[in-house]
Amino acid sequence: MAKTFDHFDQVRPIIEARLYAYGSFRLEYPDAPVSTLKLLETPVQTSNMTSAQERWVTRYASELQNAAIIENVMRSLPDEERRLIEMRYFEYAQWGYICRKLSVSRATAYRIRDRALMAFAIEFGLLARAQATS
Repeated sequence: MAKTFDHFDQVRPIIEARLYAYGSFRLEYPDAPVSTLKLLETPVQTSNMTSAQERWVTRYASELQNAAIIENVMRSLPDEERRLIEMRYFEYAQWGYICRKLSVSRATAYRIRDRALMAFAIEFGLLARAQATS
């Protein structure tokens, strides 16, 4: 189970790293299945592994699990939040471009980002729902 953090500021870099990694994966493998949810229906089990192959399989399974969570959250986000996440983390757009495309100020773009990242943090189990509302 993922460690639960006390503050959103602690999890933001973790979520952003996972989103950037997922975006890179989608660029490298554009023909990969749109949904990985069916590929991994059970949580990743970890143990005290010694072989390189076991470590690789566990890492790959973890990446599939992250991708499934990202795809699930992306489907549930409001349009504005989804588009911001796509532009920033999958298309690597700069904040100025994002603000112009969404017709919002930089401060508003950051608030939209934080709302979206909060949804990811909850689904990844990094923040409890009660923490997200406080």
